[in-house]
Amino acid sequence: MPSYIPPLGPISEKLKASQLKWTDFTQAIPLEYTEIKEWKSWLVLFRAVLIWVGLTYLALDLYSVSNWSWYHYIASLVVSFGIFCCYANLFTLGHDAGHFCFSKIKVANKIVGHFILSIFHIGFHNWKIAHNFHHTYSQTMNRDTTWTKDKMTVQEFAKSDKKKQQDYHVAYATPVGVLIGYYVACFNYFFFTRYYHFISLEKGQKRQVLFSSVLVLVLSLSHLGLFCWLGGVSFYLNFHMLPLALGAVAAVGIPLLQHSHEHAVYFDEKCWTPLRGQILGTYNFRMPYFFERVFNDINLHVVHHINPKVPWYNLRKSYYELKLKYPDYVLEYDLSWAEIKKIYDNPLVEWDPELELYRSAPYQ
Repeated sequence: MPSYIPPLGPISEKLKASQLKWTDFTQAIPLEYTEIKEWKSWLVLFRAVLIWVGLTYLALDLYSVSNWSWYHYIASLVVSFGIFCCYANLFTLGHDAGHFCFSKIKVANKIVGHFILSIFHIGFHNWKIAHNFHHTYSQTMNRDTTWTKDKMTVQEFAKSDKKKQQDYHVAYATPVGVLIGYYVACFNYFFFTRYYHFISLEKGQKRQVLFSSVLVLVLSLSHLGLFCWLGGVSFYLNFHMLPLALGAVAAVGIPLLQHSHEHAVYFDEKCWTPLRGQILGTYNFRMPYFFERVFNDINLHVVHHINPKVPWYNLRKSYYELKLKYPDYVLEYDLSWAEIKKIYDNPLVEWDPELELYRSAPYQ
């Protein structure tokens, strides 16, 4: 598997010199790979839900034992990890529903999206609107709704007060940002119009956001009540909040890995194009095969940014097609702590006037 991404300059210049167009990349993914095969998504959805229910009943059996031995604690952790895997599997299906490629039936996508994202205490419409905005402004400073939105230049950081510098360092140069980012995002999604005020909502979308916020609150409280009724507060914490905490790290960490690297690039609006934002600013990160399947290949992210309508079960095939035709522009790396450390070592950005983009940069 690849472990090296070439420096940006040669890639950017090569892309410019090649005279490749955005349509060259979109046409590299066969149209049939966007075809929705609903039985595959429904099968994985029902499988994940059945395993989740089965693990929950197994957890109830564990809780019926009055005196736990060491192996009960190990069994509890195994069950929690199994539930986390179900959550990871489900989230990628909810992601497809947000792009309306889970089902050919529009209302089915909405129902599945509301059901799945309520498990994560996120309103479906709120997430969908913000996520689609991310696709539209991928890697655009002050616009992209993921990690890019609050990125600071070297000059901005130097002019900031000490507290703002410390906060930024904790968020972008340590694992703390990944550990708490999900909970901040949940809060922001719930109060969408306040924290995503830069997204212009149509009248219908305002109603959708309000509906999703109310619905996720009701469903989250119902979820809490059901778990507490089944086994009490400790049961809820061990077999929902603990797996969700692992999922929270993944939910925030995955977008970071998909769009960050020591050579990562960012743009301002006037210099952004789909070709630059989606190709130069998106990465595949490779994991052991088991985890790639648990996350339904969502780590193969370049394909998704070229064509968000490719369902999860066609991501790997599309990836092979794209890599065969344009191997130099499928940027990917092996996931390791060394690679993550490089991201944390380059939390700022600086303007490159020659390439007309922002490069990742360390503190100066």
